[in-house]
Amino acid sequence: MPTATPPAHPAAEKPARSIPPTRTPTLTLAQRSPEEQLAVIQHGTMLRPEDPRVRAFAEVLDRIETKCSEDRQTLADRLAGANKVMADRGVREPILDTVRGVATATEGLPSEQPCQDVIVAYALVRVGGTPGTRGR
Repeated sequence: MPTATPPAHPAAEKPARSIPPTRTPTLTLAQRSPEEQLAVIQHGTMLRPEDPRVRAFAEVLDRIETKCSEDRQTLADRLAGANKVMADRGVREPILDTVRGVATATEGLPSEQPCQDVIVAYALVRVGGTPGTRGR
């Protein structure tokens, strides 16, 4: 007498589900480092932190950060704002040039000084204004 095969286990009858590949979470611009944010503004695309274009911003921000009391994000925000104000007044320059210009302007400062006035003065000089003449 032939032997009967046991019934298959119900789970064995279901096809195996595929496991989706693991993805690196996509960060929003606000979640990225200040140097990545500035690089995105200049290049118009998301860049990896190790990209040389991001590293260029990081190196200059490192120099500014040693002189300024503001945190890195605040500095990046103010530098982007100054670059936009300049562009709105007809002076268009890559934001990396703005960051480098401010870095040069801060070289003579003692460390840990507020740099907002330096950033504003840089933008005023670039657009042909004179610091201290606002509202006249």
